[in-house]
Amino acid sequence: MLDDAIRYYMLRRGLRPAVLVGGLRSPHASSVSRVIRGITQDPHTTTLIHVCRLVDTDPTSLLARAGMWTEDSNDAEEASASADRRRADALCDRVLALPEELRETLWDQVDGLIRPLESAARRRRPSRRATAGP
Repeated sequence: MLDDAIRYYMLRRGLRPAVLVGGLRSPHASSVSRVIRGITQDPHTTTLIHVCRLVDTDPTSLLARAGMWTEDSNDAEEASASADRRRADALCDRVLALPEELRETLWDQVDGLIRPLESAARRRRPSRRATAGP
């Protein structure tokens, strides 16, 4: 749960556990190590904040990814956006699992596909004058 979420953010930032914990000169070093290894699933708040700083994310995002934080929402649009976010995150996880040279090739290809789609989407949007009433 929490350790998987931390490893997810570490992977996204290109961080390895040894590098992350090895460079710490703080009382949190052993606590951070235990959280990353999954030994501690319920760390002190200060340790959690320290981990978030190390992996450059906010506590809400980390806890939500770990399934430990949910926000009540009845808004269908927000739920749809959340589903899209989960789908994008899952796809990103697959890309990040590829070797670096393949990731770079894939990012270039995706960028090449997205640019024309963004342009087409901008052309499809009705102008304000066309939708304005008399």
